Amino acid sequence: RGNLEDALRMSENMKNEGFVVTADTMSGLLDAQLCICDLDGCMKVADDMEKASFRLNILRTRKLIGALCLARRVDDAFFIFEKAVANGVEGDIAIYNDLIDLASECHCPQRVLPVFRNLEKRGIRPDFLRSHTLVYLLSQIERISDALIVLNRLPMGTQRANIDSYLELISASFR
Repeated sequence: RGNLEDALRMSENMKNEGFVVTADTMSGLLDAQLCICDLDGCMKVADDMEKASFRLNILRTRKLIGALCLARRVDDAFFIFEKAVANGVEGDIAIYNDLIDLASECHCPQRVLPVFRNLEKRGIRPDFLRSHTLVYLLSQIERISDALIVLNRLPMGTQRANIDSYLELISASFR
């Protein structure tokens, strides 16, 4: 941890002295912050990278969002997701799953809409459990037509027959 703080200070001194900090240097700092689970430091490095117009790649985005989700840092996780999408770094199923789970566990159904839109745009279908979680969350925010899209994409049979999903849709219809 001490060496990492020294490295952060050195990168700040480099900037102050007119040297250019590269994307590789910033990525290395982010990796180090992730290794020691310093999420505040991760967010600072990610912010510095954004200011310098350096993009997070998909692997670092996945690691950072995963760590933020484990720590239940809802605003930060969705902020990183939105920045990644805005920078053209499309998510993958691991990122989508983490964000769907986070929105469900932290009772933030309104946060799942950008994830749903990105899933739809890319044609990615979540697994059975995430699909039903998505139906539940979309129903909570009264996005019934979107919830039906997710539900209708499930194959007929036992995977589709989740009574909780249907009950949530029905109750959302009457709100």
